[in-house]
Amino acid sequence: MDAFEADLQGTWKTSCLYSVDGDDYLELKVGYDNNDLSGDIKVFSDADCSQSLYTITYTGTYNVGQEIILTSGKRVRAIDHVFSKWMESPDNVQMRDEFNNTNYCGKTDWVAGELVDVTNCSDFTGADTQYDIVSIESERLFLGAHASGDGTSADNRPTQLESVHYLKQ
Repeated sequence: MDAFEADLQGTWKTSCLYSVDGDDYLELKVGYDNNDLSGDIKVFSDADCSQSLYTITYTGTYNVGQEIILTSGKRVRAIDHVFSKWMESPDNVQMRDEFNNTNYCGKTDWVAGELVDVTNCSDFTGADTQYDIVSIESERLFLGAHASGDGTSADNRPTQLESVHYLKQ
């Protein structure tokens, strides 16, 4: 493990973020522990991130690769996130009812706050592998901006960093 990989170890979390995909807000958390990957995506209805709608968790592995020099001259590292399991739960009665009424993932017995394995669910679109870039600057973690590369293959790895950062917990 090199110095960068040692600095990467631990749990990192964002502040409350506006979702560009909808009218909701997100808190993102990712954990790196000796090649084990874990994290969660919490979706909220409010800008204070106090009214949780649903939670997605994931586990898997990660591999830190070689250094990449971006066109801006910034040095980052390649990182591959390999997801093995995705779990999801509605976090309130309203979302539970929405999940059940839409037969989300073929289920009509969702329970608020109970995580369910959605890894092989056709309604869920979690990736198997995400090819990304990573940088740690002043104790802030930055991942790739997927508008610059969708991360579906090593050739489509992002070429710019996202402006959103994670803080070590």
